[in-house]
Amino acid sequence: MRPLSIMMLGTMVLVGSVPVVAGCVSSVGQVTAQNSYTVTEPATSIKIDNPVGDTEIEGTDAATISVTERLRYSGNPPQTRYPVSGGQLSLSYSCPGVFDVNSCSVTYVVKIPRHLAVQIDDQVGAIKLAGLAGQLKLTSATGSIDATGLTSNAVTARARAGAITLRFSTPPSTVDAQTDVGSITVRLPAGSAYAVDAGSQVGTANVTVQQDPG
Repeated sequence: MRPLSIMMLGTMVLVGSVPVVAGCVSSVGQVTAQNSYTVTEPATSIKIDNPVGDTEIEGTDAATISVTERLRYSGNPPQTRYPVSGGQLSLSYSCPGVFDVNSCSVTYVVKIPRHLAVQIDDQVGAIKLAGLAGQLKLTSATGSIDATGLTSNAVTARARAGAITLRFSTPPSTVDAQTDVGSITVRLPAGSAYAVDAGSQVGTANVTVQQDPG
């Protein structure tokens, strides 16, 4: 039995099936810059805290982690951090002075060994993932969550306002996806039966995978 639990508000469809820096000034006075670096310290997980900006992660067969930070700001640049502690790489940033979502943001584009555990807390911005196999804990306050080519065994996804789309290449053991406003789509490989707990307070719940009543 493959337990799959989804509770949501909205419409649901379940179907089987060392830094390098560059920068420039934009036409509206904002500065855009880019930092790229490689993390060679051993890591078993990655955590990203991103107040404003998109987060993109691709799973690879490489042993190192590569990070590109795309900064957009007015005045002083965001101060980014990337320490490794206890086997976890933590990516985060802070903005000098009073925080303003319109004048300070960072988009993360990251390539990691695909089996790393991933935790993302994104307040304003989209989360996009591809080819990951580790445990996933994904949170977006305002923005969509889109993951494809997953072989992860356990996935938790939360969105306050935004759609959640999870596409699996192999059957997971547990998926827990919830959104307050927006749709949820989970695409699963055919040929397996799933224990499904699906509900919707606003909208419809449409389940088309083979279900295990036990």
